Amino acid sequence: MMFTKEDAPENDVNSYEYTGEDSLLVTENDDGTLSIEWHPDDPKYSFLNTMKQEEIEQYFTAALDAYIKEIEDESDNTRS
Repeated sequence: MMFTKEDAPENDVNSYEYTGEDSLLVTENDDGTLSIEWHPDDPKYSFLNTMKQEEIEQYFTAALDAYIKEIEDESDNTRS
């Protein structure tokens, strides 16, 4: 995964005033990597502002792994 908050385009989520809406934006790049952006004032994601790229990657990887496991467990339970 590649997180490019610092390299975001001019019209990224940081270029507008935070309105209270969920600002998380996940984009799949042409090479299959993901770019994740958020508004730095969004209280849901402002904790990410102080994290290093590696920490952000670990956070989202763990969250995705947990979500996938949850979906797989639900699927297994419906087959029984």
